[in-house]
Amino acid sequence: MSPRRIRQIRRTLGFSRRDFARTLWAASKTVMEWESGKRSPVGMHHRLLALWEQGLVNSSFRTALQDPRASDPMFLLFRLLRPLYWNRSANDIPAAEKTVAPLSSSSTKNSLAAKHLTPGRIQAIRNSLGFSQGDFAHFLWITYSTLNRWEHGHAPPFGMHLRILSLLEQNLRTPAFQATLRSPRSADHLFLLHQLLEYSFGDRPILKSKRRRT
Repeated sequence: MSPRRIRQIRRTLGFSRRDFARTLWAASKTVMEWESGKRSPVGMHHRLLALWEQGLVNSSFRTALQDPRASDPMFLLFRLLRPLYWNRSANDIPAAEKTVAPLSSSSTKNSLAAKHLTPGRIQAIRNSLGFSQGDFAHFLWITYSTLNRWEHGHAPPFGMHLRILSLLEQNLRTPAFQATLRSPRSADHLFLLHQLLEYSFGDRPILKSKRRRT
């Protein structure tokens, strides 16, 4: 993606470089280098910029920008990803998924208030997902060295990364997210992010788990 297109996306959104960097999980310096042509976005960042470009011509997404929650980068990420991964009505949901208890709204609200995470808890989250350090770093859009520092206590996660880690910790063992991990689409890390954010910002139908009669 050319520097001109990246600048056009940011200006159309009306974002400063700092705010744009937050929505992309990137440093302000990185965005400046993309816009000046010193570096090019790759991987997840390139994918997300393409989604921004497509979203800006979509009336539904432009309406979402007027939502009071649009100041939250995680809400904007959710609205970008939703058209890709959530296009089914309640009647289209397979029976196997209808027996899965949803993530509780109370735990989701609590998870949005980011907490301090110890190195041991970060490692436990990664191990529960079955990710290598490389895969987990890719999922979080960070470098391997950054994750390594978190897991060894040399630096703590903060901001959006801490919020995502908190969401993961609270929901990893729920039947709903376990079902997500078994999905063939779980190899797509943006799909996993969408499923986490769906229970924070979406209006997914409440699907109660079946109880055995005693």
